[in-house]
Amino acid sequence: MTDSQRALIEAKVKELRTASESDDKPENQKSRLALVANVLMAYPVSGGSEESGRARAQAYLAAIDDIPPWAISETIRKWHRGECGPDHNYRFAPAPAELRAAAMKLLQPAKQTIAHLEGLLNALTLDRAMDPTPLQDFGKRPLLRAM
Repeated sequence: MTDSQRALIEAKVKELRTASESDDKPENQKSRLALVANVLMAYPVSGGSEESGRARAQAYLAAIDDIPPWAISETIRKWHRGECGPDHNYRFAPAPAELRAAAMKLLQPAKQTIAHLEGLLNALTLDRAMDPTPLQDFGKRPLLRAM
């Protein structure tokens, strides 16, 4: 690959990471909390107290603390539409782990693309592949194949 091709791939990886990964900064926490609060209000639990509602919200937030708010929102939309798969009971809110799994499924294509592009970036150059010097003796490049 040329340097410009490598730069384009690196930029795409950065773009995909930005879209598919999230930190726990206050603005993301607030967005996640608002989304979870809406789900809990849409699917209330009978006999639930304020304390149990707070505990449920904390369980959701712990489960989705690394998922971008847009992905949570889209997952909730799919849940409301019954589009998260046939193995769910859509009469109730998803459990925290179900919400996480459905959101991760939504993010899977981006994560796979990142892995593929990083594999390209880590591939040996043609010059190095043709060099008869054993890989373990060649600079600090990681050993990618056995000799």
